[in-house]
Amino acid sequence: MRQQVVRFDMASSFDDIIGRVNSLFKVENVRMELRLRGRFDAGKGRCHYVLMPIGCENDWLFYKELVSGSQVGCAEVVVDVDTRSMDVPSQGGDEYPH
Repeated sequence: MRQQVVRFDMASSFDDIIGRVNSLFKVENVRMELRLRGRFDAGKGRCHYVLMPIGCENDWLFYKELVSGSQVGCAEVVVDVDTRSMDVPSQGGDEYPH
C-alpha cells in the first residue's frame, strides 16, 4: 500500500480530483479501476471516522458538505487502484477470474 498526500490550493471539483489521481498513479490502462472514498468525522462528541464512496460530482459535493459540518473539517480522499478486472475472461478460456 502506498500513501500519497496531495494538497489543493483551492476548492477542487470532482474532475480535478480524478485528473490528479490519474497523473499520480499513472492510470493509463483501461483494465485499471479506481475507487474513491471520502473519509470524514461523523461523530457527535467523539471522533468517529466513516468512509463514503465518491463516484461522481454529486457524491463529491455531498461529501464536501458533510466535511464542512463535521468536527474535523479536513477532506481526505482514499483511492484504491485495482489492476485486475472481473469483466475480462481469463487467458485460459471462457471462465471469468474468481
